[in-house]
Amino acid sequence: MFRSLSRASLLATVVLFAAGCGSSEPKPVELQGKLVLPAKLKLLESDSINITFSPDGGGKGSGSATMTGKESSFTAKVPPGKYKVSVNIQGYPGEKGSEAHNREISQSVGMYDPSSSSLRYEVTDGSQAITIDLAKGTVSKN
Repeated sequence: MFRSLSRASLLATVVLFAAGCGSSEPKPVELQGKLVLPAKLKLLESDSINITFSPDGGGKGSGSATMTGKESSFTAKVPPGKYKVSVNIQGYPGEKGSEAHNREISQSVGMYDPSSSSLRYEVTDGSQAITIDLAKGTVSKN
């Protein structure tokens, strides 16, 4: 009887251990994105753009993409879920007129920085193409 009880305990332990070993984290999805800026905002090649996907409502995943002022497309890997999308554009501090340029950036797209962005997007399973349109204040699936 002791032997069959030990086998049952061992089997139960192995089953519980195996069940707990699987990853519960969703696999990241590749987002191919395009960033549309307001028409009046002209970026320099040296400007740095950081796009961040932060959990909206307590999720675990996040993602980001970095690009320069000469690029309009990006790629990010983000797990499925609901996200707050923020865009932070920073002019290179060594450029001539950088203070005025950074003020222009802030006035044009400062409302999309990490502390105040109203942009939201839900990432679903499977690769996706999206457009972040700062002129319209939208994020849409293409």
